[in-house]
Amino acid sequence: MQPTDPNGILTRDEVAQWLKVRPRQVERLGVPCLDLGRKTKRYVVKDLLEWLQAKRLEAGRPRQRRRDRQALSLQ
Repeated sequence: MQPTDPNGILTRDEVAQWLKVRPRQVERLGVPCLDLGRKTKRYVVKDLLEWLQAKRLEAGRPRQRRRDRQALSLQ
């Protein structure tokens, strides 16, 4: 399932199905959402695609370890 309309609005369950994760994981991952009130969150497809792209770019960058940063500052 891949949403086709970038302005489409999805529920948490639909996002979970699309990302192939459990619904609770959608919230834990920090997926951007519209908070429409008590227990009512909706997800805009365009925002999800931008979030996924940012995650993809973030994953492509090597993380600088604390030890590496310390070694660089000592030189």
